[in-house]
Amino acid sequence: MVPLVVGCPTNDGRAGGLRRYGADVAHVELSRTFPVTLAAAYAGTLLVPLEKILGRRHLAIPAVTAVEQDRPWGGEVGQQRVIRFSDGGSTTEVLTVLEAPHRFGYALSEVSGPMRLVIGALDGLWSFAPDGEGTRVTWSWEIRPTMAGRLVMPAFAVMWSGMAARCFDRLGEHLATSPVD
Repeated sequence: MVPLVVGCPTNDGRAGGLRRYGADVAHVELSRTFPVTLAAAYAGTLLVPLEKILGRRHLAIPAVTAVEQDRPWGGEVGQQRVIRFSDGGSTTEVLTVLEAPHRFGYALSEVSGPMRLVIGALDGLWSFAPDGEGTRVTWSWEIRPTMAGRLVMPAFAVMWSGMAARCFDRLGEHLATSPVD
């Protein structure tokens, strides 16, 4: 299957959700520029509690209600934690990339609950780049959908873009008040 790429620019300077669908992987991403330094954007994003930025359901995407980890997040590649969702599901997150202050990545696996019908696994990446007086933050997912997930991936990608935009709103509030720099 030839991938389909759709870009959705917005009127307020944010990049919309880029969506690309293929037979085995779907790619979604969103970018926004924040008026903070590169170091502050990286550290503030890596360390923000997920419940703070993803604590509200968006359409079929459940809210993060709890995160179980045995030590502070972001210390080393290979570190794991369990993310619990409002629909009773969960997933295991493993840090796969730590390249301060430019990017950090993770893999989500062992998806349970209703999302397991759509997502087999995924790789996420947060990247950071200077942009004028601030930092451009990009969040992307490479989703390996289930067979059923392939059928609904275009709709899921639209929901993800909305969820990611709300996440960025909350992240912006967090970065504006975070003492990290």
